[in-house]
Amino acid sequence: MQPFDSEQAVDFARGVSLFNARQWFDAHEVWEDLWRDDFGDRKRFLQGMIQAAVLLEHLRRGNPRGARSLHHTCPQKFEGLRCPTLGIDWRQLLADLSKIMTPVLSLPDEAFFPQRGDAATIEVSAVIDALLAAGAPTLSILDDTQTP
Repeated sequence: MQPFDSEQAVDFARGVSLFNARQWFDAHEVWEDLWRDDFGDRKRFLQGMIQAAVLLEHLRRGNPRGARSLHHTCPQKFEGLRCPTLGIDWRQLLADLSKIMTPVLSLPDEAFFPQRGDAATIEVSAVIDALLAAGAPTLSILDDTQTP
């Protein structure tokens, strides 16, 4: 996989900084700009990073249904890629996302269909607030020659 050129590397690192600052929507926007002009495995990798950020943003906004959907599709974007990819230990990222999603996935069905009642929305908010307070995933850009 081709490394980023210097301008792209700066943008990618800015996305990582935004992600680590829990500004997941903004990280997604930065990475989406890179993704639009890319191709091949790097494009798929960026799509996985975008989906990881959006998954966390869905949680922040109290949308477990959206988070659950991305929890199922996000790992597929990384399949077959070397780890780390472009300095990101995506296996650790996926493990961190799975850890956060475990209690969300065990919520009652009503939590995934908020129109069914306010009690489910309150329960979802409490679970999500606790998860995000406990610590959201963070990223480090590693040297691709390092093994995580």
